[in-house]
Amino acid sequence: MRRTSSWVLALVAALVVGLVGATPATAADSYTVTVKVTTAGGAGVSDVYLSLSQDSPYYWDSEDTDASGVATFTGVPGASTLSLSGSVYVGSTQKQISQTISVASANVSTTVKLAGTQAITGKVTDKGTGAALANAYVNASAWSGSGSGGYAQTAANGTYSMIVPTGTFRVSVSASSGDYLYSYYPGTTDYNAAKKVTVASGKDTAGVNVALVKPGKISGKVTYNGKAAKSLTVYASGPGYGSATTSSTGAYTTKVDPGAYTLEVYRSPTSSFLTTYYGGTVRAPEAKKVSVGSGASATANIALKAGATLKGVVKNSKGKAVKGAQVSAYNTTRAGYAYATTNAKGAYVLYGLASGKVSVSASTGDGATYGTKTATATQGKTKSVKTIVVRAYGTATIKGKIAVKSGKLADATAVLIGAKKVVYGQRGPSKSGAVTFKHVPAGTYTVVVSGSNVAKKVTVKSGKTVSFGKLTRPKLTTVKGTVKAPNGKVLRDASVVLYDSYGTWAGSATTSTKGTYSIKGLAKGTYHLWAGSSSGTYVPVTSTFTAKSGKNVSKSLKLKTGGTLKGVVKNSKGKPVAGVNVSAGGAYTTTNSKGAYVLKGVASGKATVYFSDPYVGGYLNATKSAKAKAGKTVSVSTVKLK
Repeated sequence: MRRTSSWVLALVAALVVGLVGATPATAADSYTVTVKVTTAGGAGVSDVYLSLSQDSPYYWDSEDTDASGVATFTGVPGASTLSLSGSVYVGSTQKQISQTISVASANVSTTVKLAGTQAITGKVTDKGTGAALANAYVNASAWSGSGSGGYAQTAANGTYSMIVPTGTFRVSVSASSGDYLYSYYPGTTDYNAAKKVTVASGKDTAGVNVALVKPGKISGKVTYNGKAAKSLTVYASGPGYGSATTSSTGAYTTKVDPGAYTLEVYRSPTSSFLTTYYGGTVRAPEAKKVSVGSGASATANIALKAGATLKGVVKNSKGKAVKGAQVSAYNTTRAGYAYATTNAKGAYVLYGLASGKVSVSASTGDGATYGTKTATATQGKTKSVKTIVVRAYGTATIKGKIAVKSGKLADATAVLIGAKKVVYGQRGPSKSGAVTFKHVPAGTYTVVVSGSNVAKKVTVKSGKTVSFGKLTRPKLTTVKGTVKAPNGKVLRDASVVLYDSYGTWAGSATTSTKGTYSIKGLAKGTYHLWAGSSSGTYVPVTSTFTAKSGKNVSKSLKLKTGGTLKGVVKNSKGKPVAGVNVSAGGAYTTTNSKGAYVLKGVASGKATVYFSDPYVGGYLNATKSAKAKAGKTVSVSTVKLK
């Protein structure tokens, strides 16, 4: 398009002519100069800024090339020799245009070919009608990393030509009208489904066509207990994603890619309803799908399911209300959890639990006191929990210092182990190495520098303070080796964990593509090395060995062949239940759309199979006994969830 108004140019020309005494050109001796800018491969280059000028007779004008790479200059005087100049960016490199154009007594057309350049060309259309889309924005971005390779806008016939550097690009398109979905070549709204466009030096890449799709529209109303539910977010997931916030009337509208969608209203910690899906269910696998076509509309109303609410008060052993106590609760027979903080009166309210038995616990912010109660919750109702009295764990204190001879002190941890090898707590050291365990019950404990086998036993009485002295972790050495499957093949991405004789963590690693691992965490003494596969296909193994001071250790492990358990999960009506978690002895899987599961890597012998629904308000937990056999598949009788 012309950059300077014609009357301004005329004024400037008149002034110049007046100064130099030249005679202005008449209509009969003015001509048109057409310039086409192309790549080395011949594709027109759009948006190139060009200027055409001469001093006598005076002429100056500037134009941008159009979508086909053409710029047209009018009113050019005859018998002239003019200078054509311009520039265009190819990636981060600026290409300069500079040449002479002679105009005798006729219109002139010329082509400027940019050496060493290349373009991506194509067409943008409406996927539904095939109609060309003008003024759509086309962008080429680097396939990996950041940076733009080029930019163009489609012409009236939907075509575009975009000059780019060499490389591999992701081409994206958006319509200026906003009536279409942002898309990627070859016509997908999914960023990860885009196809690479590779451009070679001096060669144009044609046929990069993109058909844009109009979004579908899903609208509806969200209600709770028959009333409009406002300010809630409705999420739509399917071929694409969408979301919308409900209005004061509970209404929402979201635009999405065409396809089938699951709609979800997610609860916040203070919402009394449960996360609910379209179709009147709290379980995603049982949600009713909403299908919407390109440019079409669908309606989906969602009635939220009520959760259970519990309320109560937290007091200390002297009967005074505890402000700021942390209260948490979980359903003991199914999925369900909630948390809250007590107010100045020690009161709390827990929302969004499922019906059934609930364990409610409270503790002070410093973890010094703790108390728990059991209650029965009912969805849609608010029930009271008996007063929770938080009492001190203990009144003793154990303190001391830890040091290290290698590595960072900040990476060392002191672990306090009580009777029956129960870990009471763990503490990181201060900058000086000081460690303190407070609120400890009277008794005998072992303080361990985690993973080092360095420990000290101490006995403390109520209300007293005892020191474990100073414990120093020696210089660490390395255990390394290979993890293999039962058939002898190396295992990549297998997990390896190292523990000392006290059962405290010494280090961990994941095997390489060659099945190798390396853990720097050995001191001296007895160690236990555990390894398991990421797929859970094999039975994990543990190996015990003795490390010598200052010596590295090589230790390879071979996982065991496990048994396979398979079965089906149904509800009380005999229908299969998808999305149920199934586990046994460390092996884990989830039921498919037919309620079936295959649990691999179960250790031989008697096994308890656990079934749990991860959706709050869904099915109750269940168990089943089975007997696994190495290398064999055993069928487990059908489980019916309530």
